[in-house]
Amino acid sequence: MHITDGVLPLTTTLGGFAVAGAIAAVTLRRVRAEDLPKVAVVSSAFFVASLVQVPLGPTSVHLL
Repeated sequence: MHITDGVLPLTTTLGGFAVAGAIAAVTLRRVRAEDLPKVAVVSSAFFVASLVQVPLGPTSVHLL
């Protein structure tokens, strides 16, 4: 489900960005160079799967 612009307060949005940035920084430090191709393949597979639309009643939803 997508959230309309302006619904969340700025503090919540900035807090979410800070938490996501911290998690990304920790994850990037832990990933070895040998694992990067695997990470790329899995992330691209999830991206492609999210493009698949599944009809559900009068609307449609993402596969993932």
